Amino acid sequence: MNDDSDSSPSPADRSGPSERTYWSMRADVHRQRAEDAQEKDTRSIHLKLAELYDEHAATVGIVHPDQ
Repeated sequence: MNDDSDSSPSPADRSGPSERTYWSMRADVHRQRAEDAQEKDTRSIHLKLAELYDEHAATVGIVHPDQ
């Protein structure tokens, strides 16, 4: 149903800043899916995934700060 695959390189193949951008974009996708969701449980799952992806992006920013 919801395919999270894309043709772009995996996060492991990216530099720090582009990896952070990738995770931020994933969070945005899940926020949009939460807005579009009909069911409360589905909305909740997408909001939690968005939160986790945002936290991961922040962690990448700490580990790989912009140079």
